[in-house]
Amino acid sequence: MSDFYDTLGFDAHATIDSGYYDSFKVVPSLHLSLRKAICECNRNPVIAEIKRFPSTLGTTRECSRAVDVTEVAKAMEREGLRRYLC
Repeated sequence: MSDFYDTLGFDAHATIDSGYYDSFKVVPSLHLSLRKAICECNRNPVIAEIKRFPSTLGTTRECSRAVDVTEVAKAMEREGLRRYLC
């Protein structure tokens, strides 16, 4: 197993040394506060999660019904969702 970890380490170093990550732009992160969103909500705050593949259906390869996350999020917005985290 240690040979495999050595291989992973060498591959990671080679990728970094090749400059692969130099082309990515640093984007400032948007700070969203779940606590603030709940406290400022003037309705009943609800925390929801959208799962693309339900875990009850097994692995993603066995799942034949993929959920369209965009459509689910739009439906939640139509029903009153005000803020969500990605």
